[in-house]
Amino acid sequence: MGKGKLICCGSSVFLKNKFGVGYNLTIVKKETTDDSKPIIDTIQRIIASSKILSDVSAEVSFQLPMEEVKYFPQLFDTLDNEKHKLRINSYGISITTMEEVFLRVAELE
Repeated sequence: MGKGKLICCGSSVFLKNKFGVGYNLTIVKKETTDDSKPIIDTIQRIIASSKILSDVSAEVSFQLPMEEVKYFPQLFDTLDNEKHKLRINSYGISITTMEEVFLRVAELE
């Protein structure tokens, strides 16, 4: 619903696929002072279309397009294997939320 009218309709999976921005990858560095450049370079080498969402304190966040999911196994293997070298404490990935879908649909209206 937007401005009192129905804008789109479908299951959450359908809406996420149609209006979602993909996946969010969040990496937590070991220290807030650690350089993010090696991490950013590694992510962008594997998934060139990734976008940096934020690089603040000990966290670096990326947006990864849905169509790049085929590169995720390589990405995760690299992050796991180079965790110490890149000074990564942990990382996590999440798919577009329904809130993000709603905001995107409202933007289009």
